Amino acid sequence: MQYAIKNKVLKNTIISDIIKNTQNIIIKVYKMSKNILNDTELAEFEKLKSQKQKQLDRQNKYNKNNYDRAGVVLKKGEKDRIKAHYIKRGFSSFNEYVIALIYDDMGEKPL
Repeated sequence: MQYAIKNKVLKNTIISDIIKNTQNIIIKVYKMSKNILNDTELAEFEKLKSQKQKQLDRQNKYNKNNYDRAGVVLKKGEKDRIKAHYIKRGFSSFNEYVIALIYDDMGEKPL
């Protein structure tokens, strides 16, 4: 069960990054091609942009309803040191590492 949850969180993180990158690319293309596209192509492009925004909105809503967020503030340079450490320990993300540490400290298994 624990494996499936880790993969789901990682999957959502990857999907979120892809959507953000896709949205940024779409915006750049839109700005560059505004003068190149004809009205039909521009309308199609606007539709695609709207679909991507709706997809991002759905994912944000899902994440808001299903996950709590907690932030960590680190001194400059610490992030890279910690990343090297958790990768060496076999964790694939900072989030996975922090969750494992917290549940271990509480004497419980991660959900």
